[in-house]
Amino acid sequence: MIRMKFNEKLFACSVLALSMSASSLAFATTAAQAPTIRTMSGAQATTSLEANATALIVIDFQNEYFSGKMPIPDGMKALKNTQRLVKFAHDNKMPVFFVRHLGPANGPLFAEGSKFAEFHKDLQPTSVDHVITKATPSSFVGTDLDKQLKSWGSRSCWSPV
Repeated sequence: MIRMKFNEKLFACSVLALSMSASSLAFATTAAQAPTIRTMSGAQATTSLEANATALIVIDFQNEYFSGKMPIPDGMKALKNTQRLVKFAHDNKMPVFFVRHLGPANGPLFAEGSKFAEFHKDLQPTSVDHVITKATPSSFVGTDLDKQLKSWGSRSCWSPV
């Protein structure tokens, strides 16, 4: 079993950044200052991860949130943090799942076939990564993400959001 230590503040900020849609919430505090569901419920802070039971899920890092109708404040900062997490996951042989939202080809957001539905040019899945396509805000509804995570041995999924 490989156990990895990580900087809790960096990890909390980066995990918040993994979902671009979650980043659309406007707040003036940093992730380290904002209370989370875990801390409000009295859960202990996570200080290590098991590499063989951990997967990284990168959600909605698509052009719609950078140059489309829904630009995210600090989107590039979130992207840079996520690039570091993806590198960490790759270096530690952890599976990485890129989730993308696709809307109808003639729809107003994430239109299939448009540049806005594409992943940001600076955060692209590699040949070893897994790509999940969703049609709803949820990464699990209507996808096989849960099945794929379980097949890799991932036992839990959480976010400090």
